[in-house]
Amino acid sequence: MRNASDLVLAHGNGRIPPTGKNRSGRKSHGRRGRSKLQQLKQEELKEIFNSAFLDREQAEVVSLTESRLLDVDRGEVLRNSRYVRAFNL
Repeated sequence: MRNASDLVLAHGNGRIPPTGKNRSGRKSHGRRGRSKLQQLKQEELKEIFNSAFLDREQAEVVSLTESRLLDVDRGEVLRNSRYVRAFNL
């Protein structure tokens, strides 16, 4: 009579092979797509802050570029002494 440990050893390395399917049985490609989008957003965010204007008189960081991906307008205050713009990556 076999028990559960015999079945695991008979399978080989003891791991269940990944099927690449989600709970509904469909193939899932969402993780790769999200990471590419997240990488694009991070690069865009770096570019926005690298090209931003630092207004020392009013202690503000102001965007000089526009980004539709991050919903940032030209001239928008990204950071000041009381406010920090949050970005959902």
